[in-house]
Amino acid sequence: MRLRHTKVFGLAAVLMLTLGVSGTAAPAAAAPMDARACGWDPDHAAGQAYYRHCANSGNVWIRVERHNDSGYPQCVAPGRTPLGPTSTVKYAWYTGSTC
Repeated sequence: MRLRHTKVFGLAAVLMLTLGVSGTAAPAAAAPMDARACGWDPDHAAGQAYYRHCANSGNVWIRVERHNDSGYPQCVAPGRTPLGPTSTVKYAWYTGSTC
């Protein structure tokens, strides 16, 4: 019986160490709190639509989709580009080409 308790304790210790190591490794690899996603980037609180092109250089074509109208292509530079109010702009996406 003592041997069985020792095995259970040993397995529990290994499991706790494994979980502890993986739990501490995650924050080191996590992105900064202010990092934003690339692409469609609406600010619902402000009611403004943006597209965030995350490259350091080179412009790309995006397609801007509107709620009650046809969409249109737009060339955007790296950074955050304002597209208009979210009441008008429905979505924007990278078309796969440079401009």
